[in-house]
Amino acid sequence: MGISDLVVASTHGDTGFKALKIFKDTKVQIIVVGISYSYKSEGWEMSSSVRKELEDQGAKVIISHHVLSDDIIGGVSEQGIPHPHKIIAETLRRFSQGVKVAVEITIMAAEAGAIKT
Repeated sequence: MGISDLVVASTHGDTGFKALKIFKDTKVQIIVVGISYSYKSEGWEMSSSVRKELEDQGAKVIISHHVLSDDIIGGVSEQGIPHPHKIIAETLRRFSQGVKVAVEITIMAAEAGAIKT
């Protein structure tokens, strides 16, 4: 196939486990990007036991702020112009939320050093 790394989004770990099962007998490295801990109050987080189980089965697990979603920079500049990360996120959402997430988790995995850039 020529695929060495597979990056998947997984809030609670289910998608990560499915990817591990599908690619079990291959050399593909599974990188599971979980939801940011900032969503913990909403009940959206990967438990530490699930994270450990994914890692024990060979996956790399990344938990980080969402580079195109979390409001760490703020939505509007002093000039009233939306911040570039918001413009990029909204542009990608015009294709679909999934396209935005695919780009976002790939950036997060690269930033964490989990994949070569």
